[in-house]
Amino acid sequence: MGSFAYNRLCGFLSIGTLTGLVLTLLASGPAAAPQISAENLSGKLLVATPHMSDPRFARSVVFILRHDIEGAMGLIINRQIGSGPLLKFLKGLGVEDTQAQGDITLYYGGPMEPYLTLMLHSSDYAIAETLTIDGIAAMSGGLEVLKAVSEGKGPNKYIFTLGYAGWGSGQLEHELQGNSWVVVPADEEILFDGDVEEKWERAYSRRKIDL
Repeated sequence: MGSFAYNRLCGFLSIGTLTGLVLTLLASGPAAAPQISAENLSGKLLVATPHMSDPRFARSVVFILRHDIEGAMGLIINRQIGSGPLLKFLKGLGVEDTQAQGDITLYYGGPMEPYLTLMLHSSDYAIAETLTIDGIAAMSGGLEVLKAVSEGKGPNKYIFTLGYAGWGSGQLEHELQGNSWVVVPADEEILFDGDVEEKWERAYSRRKIDL
């Protein structure tokens, strides 16, 4: 997707959705232990196996933001949508008073709510509306973090995604039992580097690493 599509997307973005979802996640409280699986996968990577039958997730790498008895939520981190000026992107989210420079790359976060804008970032930055995921990364919402980014005072590393991946209660566990996914460790390097072409291969090779 090129600059034309990027420009069109910027017109659809809304900062309200960014804030709302983060606050919803924060309000849900500590994750309960899943009844189907004893392991909480928050902060881990789901890597689609060659047996994945859903074309929407083929060769996907998904960072799990939350996993509990009610289901799971994550962001695909290896599918870029397009790139364009950071200034245009921030103004599309309501940050008018900015002189931000440089370009930004948008990522496809998943098939749920495709115009929902989320910011995944390194854990060196936090505000009131920040959800920290297992000490590895964080997700923030609101104009405050966007203004910080525009002023060069935001997190050291970050990506913006459109949409997210979601599973109902027991759905992800069922897919894991069906060998559609493997679970591997996550770290800042694989979350935020821009080499998406080989990210699936690198993540899939981690399946031999102890969690």
